[in-house]
Amino acid sequence: MAAYSRPPNHIDEIDGLRALAVLAVLLFHVEIHGLGGGFVGVDVFFVISGFLITRLILREIDATGRFNFVRFYTRRTRRLMPALFATIAATMLLAEFILPKYFAEKSAASALFAIVSLSNFYFWRQSGYFDDDSDTKPLLHTWSLSVEEQFYLLWPALILLVTTRISGAWRIVLLLLGFAASVVYSVRLGASSASFFLLPTRAHEFIIGALLVQLPKFPRHRLLLADSLTALGIAGIVIATLMFSDRTPFPSLNALAPCLAAAILIHVSPASRLGGILRSAPAKWLGANSYSLYLVHWPVVIFWKALVLGPLTPLDQAGMVLVSVALAAILHRAIETPLRSSGERSTGLSDRWFLRGCAGAATVLLIYSGAIAAGVGPRVVIGRAQTTAIALSPRDIELQSPCAYRVPETGPLDAADLALIRSKLTSCSNSIGGAIIVAGDSHATDVFNAIAHARPNAHVIGLTRAGCRVDGVGSEPRAGCQYDFLERLIADDSGLIQRLVYVQKGSYLLTSYRTLPTNMQAVQSVLGRLATWGSRVSTVWLGPHNELDIVPTKVAERGAEWVRSMYQRENRDIVALDLEVRDAAMVRGVEYVSAIVAVGFDFRRDIIVDGIFTYSDRDHWSAHGERILGRRLISNSRLLD
Repeated sequence: MAAYSRPPNHIDEIDGLRALAVLAVLLFHVEIHGLGGGFVGVDVFFVISGFLITRLILREIDATGRFNFVRFYTRRTRRLMPALFATIAATMLLAEFILPKYFAEKSAASALFAIVSLSNFYFWRQSGYFDDDSDTKPLLHTWSLSVEEQFYLLWPALILLVTTRISGAWRIVLLLLGFAASVVYSVRLGASSASFFLLPTRAHEFIIGALLVQLPKFPRHRLLLADSLTALGIAGIVIATLMFSDRTPFPSLNALAPCLAAAILIHVSPASRLGGILRSAPAKWLGANSYSLYLVHWPVVIFWKALVLGPLTPLDQAGMVLVSVALAAILHRAIETPLRSSGERSTGLSDRWFLRGCAGAATVLLIYSGAIAAGVGPRVVIGRAQTTAIALSPRDIELQSPCAYRVPETGPLDAADLALIRSKLTSCSNSIGGAIIVAGDSHATDVFNAIAHARPNAHVIGLTRAGCRVDGVGSEPRAGCQYDFLERLIADDSGLIQRLVYVQKGSYLLTSYRTLPTNMQAVQSVLGRLATWGSRVSTVWLGPHNELDIVPTKVAERGAEWVRSMYQRENRDIVALDLEVRDAAMVRGVEYVSAIVAVGFDFRRDIIVDGIFTYSDRDHWSAHGERILGRRLISNSRLLD
């Protein structure tokens, strides 16, 4: 089968830019310290795609006066699907050997969506990209491929429509309007899951690339300016990688920095001497292998973490990088490159047979993934017998009564939601008594579920959303959270509220996340808000509960005693935080209850109770834990008295 050769007018610097982008993503995912913004590499890829695809489409239209959709989509399928399908197949097989049954089934469910280029919708409805349970999703990275594939599906028809119906400068105006609309929509949604995962809020990144096609080539005789702009472009991506983190609202306006930097490099670096960095042999090799490397690296990271104990060491990080690069080289050479050859090559697989084979492979993968997702696939699990004790049933409680209810986990809260809550608040207050409102992030969901389990006849409202904390540190923006909603209830219905309980994950109150010192500015921000609420309704801050920072499956595989000392070391900072927040709350006159003291969690005794894990991941209670630990919390804290 003929090897794939570069098309005419190939831009070597784009390979180098791809290398920079994939390296940022890889080092971010293996948790290299200081590279918390490496996820911007995906945005760089979007700009590159917008440029290359628009250029390809316009050149064909200019040369022939029409556009061959069948040939375009066949090329895209050859470019993307063989390597993707191979990665999904290998990931599903390894998940069966390495991951607990629950995670393997969830991975298979995500595979169903990845195969049909809709995984971004799947993960949008699950949780945020930066949530703690991302370490259990070996196909999470396919969200960006789905966004690209959706762009490929829509963009040719839009470009053809624009070029045939609109002429001259109006085409640029239309692109700029589309760019502005996408940016505004992204800013409006803020750092929500919808903004992160969906095409409309990412479209402006592709459009930036498309606009580059309209520009004349940068003059090669202006070397000093070209070198200066190239340095600026490289610095823009590097600085974003160094300065951004999972706490940076994204994409919003922040995504413009790496995207514009990428645009500068695409346009200017071919005319610069400094562009030689991007034209170097190592950069071009890594760029040529960047798609395969992007595909394989995240499953490698997930499975590596599942097989090691505790925090990653430098040796683990180096191992993940080397294994990822080696597997990428194999995938690129064995699958991506040969099957990318077009049917026009006499030695290549014809387009007809290729598409038939691709459809067959997709069908087999859909059936296999569907069987695993349905729980009927084969099961081979590494580890001790206790692995079967994983308590990972859905954490949303099966409500015990009509008077235990929560706001939706995702999507904007509107007047209809407020009217529904007020209707239940009024009726349940009349029949049962005032409401206990539990507000906060996903840890507050643990507490809401615990109360609903322990007091099935209680009137309890859950105003909880993953990632939503009032201090704004590591939090979703207010527009995507529930606190404006809560404050309207406090202002208008305080007489129907018995008590407000605020809960948030403790790590986000530590300056370096999980490690001391405490971010006292964030603590005081929370206390200020609680003091304001407390002037209207009885308000209590329920402090953080114990954070394992150890995946429960490691306990099953290695034994509780093996990891007990590590847990004590990791949780020490949360215990110290609890004491500092308690003292600060006392000074501000805010009621504070220590969940750590009330639960009295003992690792040896409490990590597995009645043969079932009490934690579902590094820091959330399982459904079983909500019953066992939650009952202890409520009893010992007198939280509801």
